[in-house]
Amino acid sequence: MDKVQIGNSRESTTGRLVLPISSALAAVPYAAIALLYLFAWDTSRRFGAWPTPSTPDPKDASETLYTLTFFGFLATLPAMFALVVGLPLVRRFQLQRVDKGIMLFAVAGCTALAYVFAGDLGVWFAD
Repeated sequence: MDKVQIGNSRESTTGRLVLPISSALAAVPYAAIALLYLFAWDTSRRFGAWPTPSTPDPKDASETLYTLTFFGFLATLPAMFALVVGLPLVRRFQLQRVDKGIMLFAVAGCTALAYVFAGDLGVWFAD
């Protein structure tokens, strides 16, 4: 028996893409946190001690991880904007329970990123 497709095929394609794209956008702050900790771990491995503000200079540690971490922080704000504005627009302001959960996950990630960045690692990285 053949499946009968109800509705516009464009809407069904959009519906299949919304969840993975919104989940990826919500994961950006967590990726930024992971990159910061990876950078700090790599720096501690190279210099023999966990980084503290001004010791060692982050630019002297690993240029690749420094750049990736920097872009991870930069990508967080546009990703959150795209999620908070784009998801309701795509869903025509009829958010499902999973959409609200993804948005809550993103807010928790931004809060965690702000908390981590306000600590010693953030001070060290921004130094």
